[in-house]
Amino acid sequence: MREEPESAGTFRLYATLAALPVVYAVLLLVLPSLLSEQILSVIKLDMTLSIGALVPLLIVSGLMLEQAFAARRRSDPRPPE
Repeated sequence: MREEPESAGTFRLYATLAALPVVYAVLLLVLPSLLSEQILSVIKLDMTLSIGALVPLLIVSGLMLEQAFAARRRSDPRPPE
């Protein structure tokens, strides 16, 4: 079995961490449209709360992607252009 370089592993870790908030954001957007009003009132979830939670999740996802590409750039042997 071939071992990958540390930078590739770090990139994959941060890319996975960037994908998780997007999955949760999609879940928060889909739940209010699928669940009944009675269940939504019990768990106190509405579309305004979902959209409000979407913004921080996407910010965190963007920061994780930035870290992923920074890790890839640090290990890149090419000089910057």
